[in-house]
Amino acid sequence: MTWVPLLLSDPSPILRMLVLRDLLHRSDDDPEIHELKTQRDTDPLVVDLLKLQSSDGSWERVESRDNAPGGSLQATSQALIRLGYLGFGPEHPAVRRGAEFSFSLQRTDSA
Repeated sequence: MTWVPLLLSDPSPILRMLVLRDLLHRSDDDPEIHELKTQRDTDPLVVDLLKLQSSDGSWERVESRDNAPGGSLQATSQALIRLGYLGFGPEHPAVRRGAEFSFSLQRTDSA
């Protein structure tokens, strides 16, 4: 038995895109992949994550409480990793604001 039909039946456009691209090896110029990319911002996985972003670009928490003992920098890093896995790059406003927040905390000695 293969898991592909079960995964493709999920209503998440991002999950469907990842299955088609990463498991079925469809290219990024595939019409269905292109259509799914336009629907990513409406995916509940993304909507819920973006609701947690603060106006300064940071995240205080991602999903569960107390999962970021390193504070907002760690939570922001986790959110950016998640957005990256879901296919969002530096052109997305939430990713750009999160990166700007992270770089704003960099010390002058780059440590």
